[in-house]
Amino acid sequence: MNFRLSFDVIVCWLFDRGYTVNEYTGADDSVYYDSKEVLINSRKHIESRFYTLLHECGHILVNDNRSRVFKLSRETQATWGIKSGRKRRIAVLSEEIEAWKRGERLALRLGLEINEEKFDKARTDALMSYVEWACD
Repeated sequence: MNFRLSFDVIVCWLFDRGYTVNEYTGADDSVYYDSKEVLINSRKHIESRFYTLLHECGHILVNDNRSRVFKLSRETQATWGIKSGRKRRIAVLSEEIEAWKRGERLALRLGLEINEEKFDKARTDALMSYVEWACD
């Protein structure tokens, strides 16, 4: 599997939607909807960056088709260390799960291969951090 090529395919997919991707050391792996920018931490291995980029694309797809529960999560502007009500924490967790699902479906739709074991580990690690945040 050529993850650099797959990563670049996703960068082009984002570019077609008006987004730019910036990779730099210590980036917070996030989407900024207003500036249409996706940030990716360049310290990660390219395979991990590819899976993270798919996840961030999942957020964009969620945002494009925002339902009530996901609207609630965006309105909270949830960040680490800031607590919100249980309803909003669950909404954030729900969006995180949905973003991983949509990112994986995007890869399949574009014919990009993923290593299911490594993708599942990346998803699990990321989601567990949100579970722990929601339970604090």
